[in-house]
Amino acid sequence: DSVFELCTWDLQFTVDESMVVVSSGDLIDTVLSENEKMKTYYFKMTIPTSAPRIGWAIGPFEIFPNPAFSEITHFCLPGLVGLLRETVRFFKEAFGHIEDLLSTKFPYSSYKQVFIDQSY
Repeated sequence: DSVFELCTWDLQFTVDESMVVVSSGDLIDTVLSENEKMKTYYFKMTIPTSAPRIGWAIGPFEIFPNPAFSEITHFCLPGLVGLLRETVRFFKEAFGHIEDLLSTKFPYSSYKQVFIDQSY
């Protein structure tokens, strides 16, 4: 796949019920399995996007919607919400500055940002 091949996408992730999936696209549905041990997340990307520009993260994330900008949601590992809150306090202004600098609006309906303590 190349960055020039644009497609719409339907993404589906089945994970342990204790995990949260963060993915490009809009969350359409979350379905708990019959035995309630697994969850399936369904995302849809209606704006044509190339495969290299799609991302996802799976973990026991805490969710922090940006209080100043409903289209932005931040995620962090358990116990780090206080630190996350301070880190993203001025994110709306920074996001707006980048849009002004580029003279274009962010093309997607939401922006999700995942903060992790360590990567593997």
